[in-house]
Amino acid sequence: MFLVFLICNKVNAKENYIVALVNNIPITKIDVEDKAKLLAYSIEKDISQKNLNKFFNQSLKSLITENLIRGEGLKFNKNILNLVKNKAYSNLLSDYNGSEILLNKFIQKLNVSKSMVLNKYENEIVNFHLIFKRR
Repeated sequence: MFLVFLICNKVNAKENYIVALVNNIPITKIDVEDKAKLLAYSIEKDISQKNLNKFFNQSLKSLITENLIRGEGLKFNKNILNLVKNKAYSNLLSDYNGSEILLNKFIQKLNVSKSMVLNKYENEIVNFHLIFKRR
């Protein structure tokens, strides 16, 4: 019985591997798929597999850019990600009328990680600091 569970678990497990390495931070296949879901939904409101394939390259490029921004932000201030986390989460919630319930429903609907959704908001704040605070 235990062996059958392990075999079933392997079959149903989501395949994951490193697609790119940016600033020693891995970007995985699941990261790219989650980002593709967010892009497909925001642009076409469709997260079918066929539609996700159209957004795979754009998703990867976006994740690479985000990791580069994070890397520059960490050069600017090694604690920047900790400093922006609360503001980013507040901005994220404001897009869902301040409701964690609505946010969680959206995350469940698309089957993406909360951190993937939050990354966009963190990167916006980090990018702002890089552009306007360095002047």
